[in-house]
Amino acid sequence: MWLLWTSVLCLFGCFVCSNGRILPGTENLCPSLQNEGPNTGETNANRTGFNLIRRFSLQKMSSVKKIKNPKGPIIMRLGGARLVESTSQVFPHGFPDQFTLVVTLLLKKQTTDEDWYLFQISDHLGYPQISIGVNGKDRTVSLQARGQDKEYVGSTFAGQGLYSLFDNGWHKIVLSVQEKMASIHIDCSFISFKPIEPRAPLAMDGHTFIGLNTVNGSPVHIDIQKFLLYCDPLMAMQEGCCEILPAGVSKILHTCAEVIMHVY
Repeated sequence: MWLLWTSVLCLFGCFVCSNGRILPGTENLCPSLQNEGPNTGETNANRTGFNLIRRFSLQKMSSVKKIKNPKGPIIMRLGGARLVESTSQVFPHGFPDQFTLVVTLLLKKQTTDEDWYLFQISDHLGYPQISIGVNGKDRTVSLQARGQDKEYVGSTFAGQGLYSLFDNGWHKIVLSVQEKMASIHIDCSFISFKPIEPRAPLAMDGHTFIGLNTVNGSPVHIDIQKFLLYCDPLMAMQEGCCEILPAGVSKILHTCAEVIMHVY
């Protein structure tokens, strides 16, 4: 039954996403995902965003080990070097006010109890403007941003739905950030939503980071297959999880077509 439901979700995601949209005001801000290289899984020009694997040139870095996956995207093994880029290079025309961040990842044993940033944009002085943090000890994921009326605003997602993220298996984090609300999905299961107070615009003269320890800034050890930022917060409802399958099946089945063939 679980496998059948996975295949249904996969098909639903494939067909619904074909009706992708471009949000007003983002036409010049966000590139088409057709031009963002591999690891996007996208062919529709109406969907825009940033492939952060490409934007950070992870596929070209000698410090990032690439593990071939004949039935899915190449696995990028992070932790060999700090991943830092100029924000103006990653987001040359600015950062979207509303977005969906999608990451397929596996936390290593040495990372599951750490407090670290999955993603962060700082200003030119090094102070964070927006951060997505993972706290292994508390088993939480948090969003923090510079506020419009106060120094910082944010939300912390906690509870049993997040515990699986720290079991040393492959998981998919989908975080939707809208104007007044943020929500999180883990492995295509809705966990919760939180209100957000008004956020300040981001300056582009700082740096963008991936996978850094919050205490000492050292790189954290994680494997990733997908790291996308869509310029549409509603993409969280359209992401499938065909690459995240039950234990004992994930080593055999990796694509939507294989799941469907297995079921039928």
